[in-house]
Amino acid sequence: MVGFINRKNELRTLEDIYSSGSSSLVVIYGRRRVGKTELSRQFIKGKKAVYFFIEIKPETLVLKDIE
Repeated sequence: MVGFINRKNELRTLEDIYSSGSSSLVVIYGRRRVGKTELSRQFIKGKKAVYFFIEIKPETLVLKDIE
């Protein structure tokens, strides 16, 4: 696996949102295999955070996943 690199701007943006003092929902989306999951994992290390992954699928199946 290639190391986690070149994400300083994205991590800084997430840190700004996190430290704003208000609750926020952040959606990270983009092409496959560009590091979205790893960006999320790196950011939440050592933080009180919730990570929730949703696949693109019918609404009924998404709702069943979160029950």
